[in-house]
Amino acid sequence: MPTPTYIALANYTVPAGGKSLVTFSNIPTTYRDLVLIINSTFETFNTGNGKGATVIRFNSDSGSNYNHVQMSGDQNGPLSNSYSQTFLDLMLASYEDDVNPTTYIVNIFDYAQTDKHKIVLCSANLPGGNQYPRVSFNSYRWASTTQISSLSLFSIVSGGLYNPGTTFSLYGVNA
Repeated sequence: MPTPTYIALANYTVPAGGKSLVTFSNIPTTYRDLVLIINSTFETFNTGNGKGATVIRFNSDSGSNYNHVQMSGDQNGPLSNSYSQTFLDLMLASYEDDVNPTTYIVNIFDYAQTDKHKIVLCSANLPGGNQYPRVSFNSYRWASTTQISSLSLFSIVSGGLYNPGTTFSLYGVNA
């Protein structure tokens, strides 16, 4: 089996003043998979609690066809749950804070295939801040056979902004 090759497709660093929405569009369909690496913190102005939660939508689809399964653990023990939403919730039961960066590695498999639903795996270290540190592993299904041509990242908390310096790196994977 050949060694996978990661090709940088796009990199984005949040500028001064923050950013509430980051979108990668016109994603080429020439790769087998996509990998998204995020190193983020949030500043949440409207709620004043300094928390946010990163979510993804594919192709601006806001239908209830994003299925989740989460497994995580912290000093209180394991946690697992599953449900459907109108986006992929990368952290589910946990929140980013405005000081401690959260690192995500998001694998999007067969994103350009039109004969199957899309499978996504995400691992994240959640350093804690206002909560306990935890490690989270999530699997998702986007119940669509449409090829992914864009993905948007934002906070589900109203007013959530990615802090300056937050980075997003999108890679195409050849096998």
